Amino acid sequence: MKFFMPKPFVASVGQAHKAHQCMRRFAKQKLGVEASERKVYRIEFVRDGVRDELCVGQQEFDSGEPVLAILDAPRKYLVCTPNQGGYRGEPIVIGKQRTQSVDEFDE
Repeated sequence: MKFFMPKPFVASVGQAHKAHQCMRRFAKQKLGVEASERKVYRIEFVRDGVRDELCVGQQEFDSGEPVLAILDAPRKYLVCTPNQGGYRGEPIVIGKQRTQSVDEFDE
């Protein structure tokens, strides 16, 4: 799958790349975490003993907000929605030890 972020948050692939970079910088400022340039589309993980998944463009289960990006950081994935790591607030943290599988965007 080609890299994207959901509309209406970004209008083009170029804007999506810039937004991804901004979210990485924001994560560094908020959490002191250095996220890589890797572009993750989907993660499957164990939550409360049950397998679950988050995908870019789909709703995050607790907030109901769309997932804008999934950032790859040391020992964790940072899931960004508009109010959690996207434009404000802290991203949702999913520890890599809970992760079952990861799918990346094609570049």
